[in-house]
Parts: sequence; structure tokens; C-alpha cells
Amino acid sequence: MSYNSSANIMLTNNTGGNANLHLSHRYSTDSTQQQTWNNVAPGDTVGPLVVGYNTGFIRFGMDWWWCGAEVLDGSEAGNYASEGDADNPGKECFLQSAADGKTLTYAVSTSVFMLSEMSGPCTTPMTKVTAEQAKQ
Repeated sequence: MSYNSSANIMLTNNTGGNANLHLSHRYSTDSTQQQTWNNVAPGDTVGPLVVGYNTGFIRFGMDWWWCGAEVLDGSEAGNYASEGDADNPGKECFLQSAADGKTLTYAVSTSVFMLSEMSGPCTTPMTKVTAEQAKQ
């Protein structure tokens, strides 16, 4: 797809353990843009996932997000995911023209996926899921 805007998305591991992190973005009904980072230490930030989107006159698309975390160790080891899945992200939180060319840092814990947008944060809960659901 061709987009008139893009942003670099970083992801911070706030799960309390080493984790495999999965991030997915879909603009409107386009195909998803996905990235996986393995063995991310607690507190580390990985990325970027470069995402494309459109802004401006007669641009009506929305941005959809999904995050999965396979927490490998620590007190909350297990598998967690936000609403939806990697191919059908379930959290609507849109990027604005002010984010074009910028680096945004999102964060994931075992309870919440926080999207730090230029217009303010969006959050969505993380729930415990099967190992397969955490990486789909």
C-alpha cells in the first residue's frame, strides 16, 4: 500500500520478565504491518516497527493495534494478548499527522497495552491467553 505518513513504533517490555513481544498495526482494511522481538529483557525497549497511514483531506481510515507477549520467566510468566489478533488487531487508536516521521514508544505489561500517541495515550487490557493466541 502507499501511504502519505509513517511513524516508528518502539515497544517497552514492562511485563516483569524476559518476553517475546509481538506488535501488529493495520490501517483501515489494509494488510497488517507486524514485528516480533524475541527474548526482550524487562524494561528494555525494542523496535522500530515502521507503520504507514494516511492523513489529510478526504482520508477516512483508522489505525488498529494488537500486542501479544509470551512472558518467559518472572512472577507473571505466561501468555498475554490484547483484543483481536495479529491479523485482525482489535484496538482502535489513530495516528495523527503530527506523528508523521516521529518515533513513538508504546509499552506492554501483563495487564495493559499502552499506546502513547501524540494526542495522548490510549490503553487496552491484556488478558491471559494460550501460547498460540499470544503470537497470532
